[in-house]
Amino acid sequence: MYKIIVFVDMHKLPSPFGGRVGDGGFKQQTLYMSWHKIAENSTDLFVDGNPIIEIDLGEKKVCIVKLKDEIKACAEKCPHAGAKMVDGYLDALGNIVCPLHKYKFNLEKGRNVTGEGYFLKTYLVEQRADGIYINL
Repeated sequence: MYKIIVFVDMHKLPSPFGGRVGDGGFKQQTLYMSWHKIAENSTDLFVDGNPIIEIDLGEKKVCIVKLKDEIKACAEKCPHAGAKMVDGYLDALGNIVCPLHKYKFNLEKGRNVTGEGYFLKTYLVEQRADGIYINL
């Protein structure tokens, strides 16, 4: 586990009500990074040819997605109505599509590209020489 301390400029944070929040200055936040090995290689993950799978990492279930030569990871459930994203599909642009209401999410940042305003939690994935790792 890695401990990262970041400083956030309070002048630049958007307010949910418009404008900016905070009285200025900087706020310290601590982030913890924990990398988990999920496979030796992508062929170990995607054995049945489906580009979306769900894995259980003990404390959390995560969707793993094969997008061309990349591997992406996101939350197991849609932030809108809780449908399981593993039952969804990938559209022609590489967005993951919720099976319930067809909301589409960008796998890089989690942004809802169909305009409803939801964000799907995404996770960093690294393909290293000794395997594939996800950061929770």
